[in-house]
Amino acid sequence: MTPGFTTRDGLTLRTRHTTPTTPRRADIVLVHGIGDHVDGIPYTTAAEAFCAHGFGVHRLELRGHGRSDGHQAYVDAFDDFRADLHAFTSHVRASHANGPVFLVGVSLGGLIVTDCALHHPEGLAGVVAVAPALGETGGSRVLLALLPVLSRVVPRLGIDPGLDLDRLTRDRVMLEAYVGNDPLYQRRITPRLAAEVMTTIAAVRARARDLRVPFFALHGTADTVTSPEGSRWFFEHAGVADKAYTTYDGALHNLFVETNRHEVLADIATWIGERCAPVDPTAMPGGGERGLDCPPRFGAVASGPGR
Repeated sequence: MTPGFTTRDGLTLRTRHTTPTTPRRADIVLVHGIGDHVDGIPYTTAAEAFCAHGFGVHRLELRGHGRSDGHQAYVDAFDDFRADLHAFTSHVRASHANGPVFLVGVSLGGLIVTDCALHHPEGLAGVVAVAPALGETGGSRVLLALLPVLSRVVPRLGIDPGLDLDRLTRDRVMLEAYVGNDPLYQRRITPRLAAEVMTTIAAVRARARDLRVPFFALHGTADTVTSPEGSRWFFEHAGVADKAYTTYDGALHNLFVETNRHEVLADIATWIGERCAPVDPTAMPGGGERGLDCPPRFGAVASGPGR
C-alpha cells in the first residue's frame, strides 16, 4: 500500500501503514486531532503499541493538515472529512481480506470517527473515541460566538483558537516533542473548520440513539480542551448495546502522550481484542507467547468513571 490516498475531489492525503509484529487480529484506522499530523508523536506511539497487540494500524492525515493537500486547517464542509475517512476505511478493509476494522480517533478525530460510524456503519467492528469533541470545547468564548459570521465572511482566515496547549498532557517531555519541537503542528485554525466542528457536534449528539456500532469512549477527568461530560452524555444516549466509557483521574487531553498512556493504550487494545476472533497461540512468534490473552475488562455496557 502506498503512503498516499486520493480523495474524491482529487486531493492527496498522507497515510502510514504499520504491520503488526504478531499475527494480524484486526486493522485499526487511526485519525488524529486538530492541528496534528500522521507522524506526530501521539500517533506513532499509539501505532507501535497497537501493532504489538496484533493490530495493523493505518493512519490517515486529514486534508489541510501536515503535508496533505488542502488549505491549512480548513474544510469546505464536514462531509469532506467523512467521505475521506469512509473511502480510506473501505480501501483498508478491501486490502486485508475484509477482516475486522476498527476506527480510532483522538479529539477532532474522535468526532470524525463517531460521525462516520453513524453514516457508514457497514463493515465496522467498533469505534474508539479518545477525548472526542462530543460536547463543549475549550478556547475563546468570544470566538465561538462569532464563528457563524466569520465562517461566511472570512472562512479561510487563520485564527488563534485560544487553546491552552499546556493542557494537552502532564508529561512535559512529551509535550515538548508534541507541540514544541514539531514544525508540522498547527497552532491556528480557520473559522469554517471551527464552525463545521461545532455544527457536527450538535448533529452527532442529535443522532446518538442511531449508533449501531460498538462504541468505546475514553477521557481524562481534567481535560479542558474537550469535555469529559460530552463523552459521558454520548455514551449514555448511544443506541448500541455494546458500549463502554472510562475516565482517567487527573489526565489531560491527548491520552496517547499522557503520563498513563501505557494504561490507556492497553485498555484500547483489550477492548478491541475482545471483539476479535481468537488467535491460535501456536501460530504466534516466540513459541506462542500469550501476552494478548487478557481477561475481559469491559463488559457490554460499562459505566465510567473507570478509574
